[in-house]
This record gives sequence, C-alpha cells and structure tokens, in this order.
Amino acid sequence: MPNRTKRRKPSRSTKKVDSTPKEKKSSGRPTDYDQVRCCRVARAVLEIGGTETDLAIALGVSRSTVFEWKGKYPEFVFAIVQAKAVVDAQVVSRLLDKALGRESITEQKLVKTKDGYKKFTLKRQVPADSGSVEMWLYNRRPEDFKKKQTIENTGVAPVQVLLYEPASAVATGTLQQSLEALAKVQKEKATQ
Repeated sequence: MPNRTKRRKPSRSTKKVDSTPKEKKSSGRPTDYDQVRCCRVARAVLEIGGTETDLAIALGVSRSTVFEWKGKYPEFVFAIVQAKAVVDAQVVSRLLDKALGRESITEQKLVKTKDGYKKFTLKRQVPADSGSVEMWLYNRRPEDFKKKQTIENTGVAPVQVLLYEPASAVATGTLQQSLEALAKVQKEKATQ
C-alpha cells in the first residue's frame, strides 16, 4: 500500500494587511553613473558627431540607460545639449559656406620635375551648391520654400469636381463627346 499523506486545506488567515505606504527600497545593483566621467565622455563623443547610441557604447551601457540617465540627471542632459550645439554650429557654418560658395580653396601639391620635387600652390573657386541652398532655405524658411504645394480656392464660386464620366462618353472615347456629356451632367445638377 502506497504511503498517502493528507493534503492540508488552505487556512483562512485573519491577518490584517497594512495599507500604509512603505519607503521604496532600491533593489538591484548600484548605478554606473558617475557625473564627471559621463559628462566628459558625452562631450567627447558628441562633439565629433557621435550619436546617443555611440555614447552608450563609449560608456559601456545600453541605449535605454542613456535615456534613463537623461531623465534623472540634468547635468548629463546639459553636457549632451552643449556638445550637440558645438557640432551643430560647425555643420551650419560649413553648410552656409557651401550654399554661398567659397571664394577659393588653396591646395598645396608636390610635383616631381627634372630638378626634383617642386611645391605648387593652387587656388580655385568653389561655386554654390544648389542642394545646400535648397536645404538651407527649406529649413530656415519653410513657409516660403516648402516642397509640398497647396492650392486654396479664395474665389466666390465653389469648385465642384466630378469623379466620373457618363458611360456614353467613355464608350465612344472622343473628347468632344466627353465635354458635352460633362456639360449636360453639370446642367442637371444645377437645376436640382
């Protein structure tokens, strides 16, 4: 005969539950955030054009941790914003140079001759780049240079657009018949 043990019935507890909020205990490992190191790394990475993903790799943490730190530590956000502003100013300056065209670029070339090597200085004009001009105007004055055009009807008469053609006009396929059928439909609509 197998040994059978009795199962206990769950007891009904009469304990009162304490509903007062308790202090939140931090669980898990301590943060890797070090203000001096993180701000210094943020400036170094972002001033050379790095992204926040590059910053996370440089700090040895995940990208979500960088975003979490941005929410917790205002000095970290300030370092990121400041570093991005430096590189953005450099890009804007170069874009402006490219959009306006530069007076000249000086290049030094070393050329082999019969007597040895000679150094030549070359100067050349750089014309304005139309793509840079377009991007500059589109971002600086989007109300005047937007790519999408909108047409507004400011006239008194409402515009009515018909999205169908009568079957007779489609069957014959001539433009004159299509126009006559369209005029007929418009007259019928006007009388109704």
